[in-house]
Parts: sequence; C-alpha cells; structure tokens
Amino acid sequence: MASISSDSDCDDELQCFKCSAPALHKAACRRDRCRGSVAFCSRCATAECIFCGHRYEQEDMVELARDRAREPKELHSKAPAPVWTGTPAPREYQVQAFRQVCEQNTIVNMDTGLGKTLIAVMCIDYHLKRQPSKKVLMCVPTVQLAKQQASYIQATSTVSGIQVADVTGGTIAATADSWAKLLQGHQVIVATGQLAMQAVTEWGFLPLEQLSLLILDECHHAVGSHPFVSLMQEPRAWELPGLELPRVLGLTASYLNGRSTDFLGKRLRLEATLRSCLWCADEARLQQFRSQQTFETLSYREGSSQFLALRQRCCEELRVLLQAYTQNDQSPLWDCRQDIDRLIDKAERVFDQAGFHGWAAYVKSRILPAVTERFHQKLADSARVSEAEAAWDSLCPTSEAATSGKLASRLKPLVVELQSRAQEVLVQLLKADDAYPLAATINHYLGKSVTQYLSGVNSMSSAGQQKALRAFAEGICPVMVATPALEEGYDAFYTAKSHIQGAGRARKKDGI
Repeated sequence: MASISSDSDCDDELQCFKCSAPALHKAACRRDRCRGSVAFCSRCATAECIFCGHRYEQEDMVELARDRAREPKELHSKAPAPVWTGTPAPREYQVQAFRQVCEQNTIVNMDTGLGKTLIAVMCIDYHLKRQPSKKVLMCVPTVQLAKQQASYIQATSTVSGIQVADVTGGTIAATADSWAKLLQGHQVIVATGQLAMQAVTEWGFLPLEQLSLLILDECHHAVGSHPFVSLMQEPRAWELPGLELPRVLGLTASYLNGRSTDFLGKRLRLEATLRSCLWCADEARLQQFRSQQTFETLSYREGSSQFLALRQRCCEELRVLLQAYTQNDQSPLWDCRQDIDRLIDKAERVFDQAGFHGWAAYVKSRILPAVTERFHQKLADSARVSEAEAAWDSLCPTSEAATSGKLASRLKPLVVELQSRAQEVLVQLLKADDAYPLAATINHYLGKSVTQYLSGVNSMSSAGQQKALRAFAEGICPVMVATPALEEGYDAFYTAKSHIQGAGRARKKDGI
C-alpha cells in the first residue's frame, strides 16, 4: 500500500509542486517502479501520477489541510493588471504571457523568434519595481547564451540604472565576499545552470528568499541530473517553512527533450520539476508573426573516382609524414603517437566532409603547427613538414568533382545563390572538427573571406566566439558555420526539440 500519513506537522507546510502555494493534498503512486509522491493545492490538483501517468485511487490521496475550505495563501499578492511601456512594444500574446507569470509560476512554451526573452524582460522589470530590494536570477544552459541574454536585458529593460551581470564558470570566485559584491552592484544575475545551482543550493551565497524572480531559459533541459533539476528540487532551498519563494518563469520553444514520445508525461514531469504550469499562446494570434519556413532533404552523392584518388593520396601522404616521427622512443612524437593517430583519422573524416580545400586548411592550421612545435628547432624535421605542405599547395586541383566533399558539394550552390541575393546563411553542424574546414571551403568557393565558424569552448576561445558572432551579426561575414555550441541560439536538427528550436531561429525574412 502506497498510502501516506499526514500525522506530521511538517506536511501542512508542504508547497504545491506547480505554483508553490501551501499544499492541501498529497498523493503517492503505488506502482513499484514509480513510487513517486507529490503535493498540490486545490487549483493544481491532478488525478494522475505526474511521473508515470498511473491514476490515483482514493486511498492514495491524503488531505493535508484540516480545513478544506481554506484558500491557499498567495505568496505574491494579486495587483491590478500589470503593464509594460518599454520598446519594442509587446504583442498581445506577450502581454498575456506576462500577466500569466505575474499570477503564478509559468512555463512559457512558444516558438523561437516570437519574443520569449522580451516576456522575461517584462517580468524582470515588474518584479524589480515591485520588490526593489530583491534580485532576479536567470539560469541558462550555456556560456554564450548567458552573454547574449544579459546584453539583451541590459538594453531592453525599463528599470532606471539597471545593472545586469553575466556570471559563468571562471568569472567569479566561489566565496561569500565575491558573491556579496556581485549582488550589491547588480539587480539581475544571468548565470549558467551549474553555477546558479551551486550558488543557491550548495554554497548558500544566493538564498531563494533574496530573489523575487527565478528564470530558467531553455528549461526543457530540466531532466535527469541537469543542474536545473538540482536547483528546483533541492529541499533545503525550497521546503524551509515560512520562506517567501520567488516567482518561477520557464522559457522554452519545445518542452520535449530527446525523442518525440510520451508528450503528456514529459509535460507533466517538466511542470512538476519547475513547480509551474505550462502556458501556450493562442495559435491564431501567433500565426501572423511566424516566418514561413521550407525544408528540403538532400542526399549526399558518392565521391567520384577523382575525389577518391585525391583523398587517398593526400591522407596517405599525411599519415606517412606524421608516423615517421613516431617510430621509436627516440622519435620526437613518440610520446603522443596515439594523439597523432587520432589526428590522422580526423583529417580523413574532414576530407570526406569538406573536400580537399577544407582538408588542406585543417592540416595547415590545426595539425602541422602542433607537430612542428614538438621538433624543438630541429631544422631538418621542420623542413620536411614544410616540403609536404608546399607539395599539397602545388596540387591545386581544378575539378570540382575531385575537390568537393559531402557537405561542400551540397553547400556550394546554395551559398552562392543566397549570397547573390545578399542573404545571411547559417550552416549548422554537429562535429566541431567540421566547422573550420567547411568555413575555409566556402571561402575558397566564393573567392573571398565572408565565412566565420563557431564551435564550443573546448575548441574555440570565448573571445573567438564573440568575434565571430559580432562579424556575423554586423554583416561583415554573412555566412556562419556553427556547431550546437550556441545551443538553443543555433541548434542542430537532430531531435524533435532541436528541429523546433532551429526552425524558429530564421528570424529574418526569407533567411535560412
């Protein structure tokens, strides 16, 4: 029997899993593989287990409040319908979402590009003006998104003199003094999920009672062991009696994460995790603001005999060149021979994807400089590498069939066409190793340096990321080759969630 008792006084202090109001009921699932329990108020009552969908029976439900007629105490008292007078002027559905958040914890589920971040700014301004002594915390999944959102909030907020800080790993010391100074000088903190979770639940530098609003951007990540889950489900942070908890706002273009199955279950679990209710705008009101998108699937063609012959020659020459320095323990690259083998394999894959020109750029900028550093001024070895490099440069194959890899062969006509129409182009990839070579290939085909690439912090510095983004945003380099490093900013289409995210990213008319 999975029924639970409410003899303990602490049960009366439980809060609703959705809206954080005092709970009137508690239910426990009796299925052995679930055994999940949840508390809720009368407004958010559910007849089914939010974790597995099993329907509760009467004996599974326990009444917590002695007086059923008692209304839940609102942690955020109701006020006249709030308004926001900033720029850009919000659309009707944004105003509706804003007012919904002012009433209760809410997950705003809306296509990318329709203005969820503006809704967040409206809510930030409302809570800062209503409770100026408290702070707002926005949690994001990536470093790049932290910088992007902090910049937008700073530029768009109507709060006079607002100070917004983007805080990521390595930018602030894990000390009480550092966080006290941060909070003293800033009203809004935009932090990566891991850092925010630690500050709130582990270090105690940012207690929830100091917050009026907690925003979880791209909140569909709140599954499994993600920091968003730890932040929202830590009992020591959320279940202490007498605390006035912050309003919770979740933002997502798709509450799905992973495979497109069990829609209802994923929605209910996300609502339970974020202690919030999902809100979606009226489709009829959104339609006029959606950009029209078209998608076409293109199949890769098999490499020509010329391509295969050139690939074999170049990759074999590279292999022979590098393995000559890993023959024995006296060889200059002996202690990194396994790394050399991995680099050779990566180079072969790059040739398949980006073709000869991308491969040559990758080898010359990524592999050979790292190799020559290990020669310790041995001129003979350095000269041999230089000779090989010059030999590859002298190949200069002119046949497109011989030089184009799988990705390059499809991208060239598309990029050329769109560039002729002065349109910006975003190429999305999964592999970081493909980004730079493909960008180099596109530049070669266009005959000018108009392509930037962007990958994660493990393969590209934060300064490099910022430089690439600025060049793309300002139109200096209108072609961007990016991995999922920007996460929801520029996501790759490999799950239902990411397809929805990426489709909405084409904000400009007729963009791709």
